[in-house]
Amino acid sequence: MTIVNALSTLAGTQKVVRDIVFLVDGSNYIGSTNLPYVRDFIINVVNQLDVRPDRVQIGLLQFAERPKIEFYLNTYQNRQDVVNAISQLRLTGGSVLNTGAAMNHAFTTMFLPSAGSRRMQGIQQVLILITGGPAQDEVKNVADQLALGGVLTFTVSSGQADAELLKSVAFVKDLCSRRFWIHPGFYY
Repeated sequence: MTIVNALSTLAGTQKVVRDIVFLVDGSNYIGSTNLPYVRDFIINVVNQLDVRPDRVQIGLLQFAERPKIEFYLNTYQNRQDVVNAISQLRLTGGSVLNTGAAMNHAFTTMFLPSAGSRRMQGIQQVLILITGGPAQDEVKNVADQLALGGVLTFTVSSGQADAELLKSVAFVKDLCSRRFWIHPGFYY
């Protein structure tokens, strides 16, 4: 099962309606060598979705020591604009990876009605965490808060990320435990 298949089948319907936030490791663990592969992965996922305000909305933030919002769920109204924004993504850099703080920031800033979230209308909220290094703060409790708040979390990792921690965070453990090849050393 791929992430796109999982996102498409969660509600058991052909009409996919989701709010999806990508939380991207912008640290040196990903680095400029792997960034094009990360961007390509995100673009590949987005290109398989019907991006528009009444179907799938996409938001993106990156993190290292601090989170940085790239765009909100309601910033772009169509797939091409989202893809163009993702293509312009540049790493923030740094060696500190505060994954839990970034997940909490995503929850408290991206999944709000003012940011485009349709959670109050019953639309499924999804966080896709993409990381290349070990978390240096508390992640599991934040992931539990996201789950209690109705946000499904998927994880994508490279070899330096803590696979067991990411499994404990992921909504679909089997999806996380399988490692699909994107680029040497980068799996989902």
